[in-house]
Amino acid sequence: MKYTVLIVDDEPGQRQFISGVLSREYEIATAANGLEASQLLSHRSFSLVITDERMPGMGGLELIRWMREKNRRKRP
Repeated sequence: MKYTVLIVDDEPGQRQFISGVLSREYEIATAANGLEASQLLSHRSFSLVITDERMPGMGGLELIRWMREKNRRKRP
């Protein structure tokens, strides 16, 4: 089983660098901002999410809050 990693960063160079390093061992998906990441997370799960803190629109902390709330709603 290959673990999946979502990399969220508004800087394309950062996304490419981190993706390049991790793609040797993991399946990688990327998002340019928190909103794009939340759309991906609505349709699939990831083993790990690496996010930048400061991004336009939904920042990294907001994304983490959104993920926590989404997980709370899934629990019985």
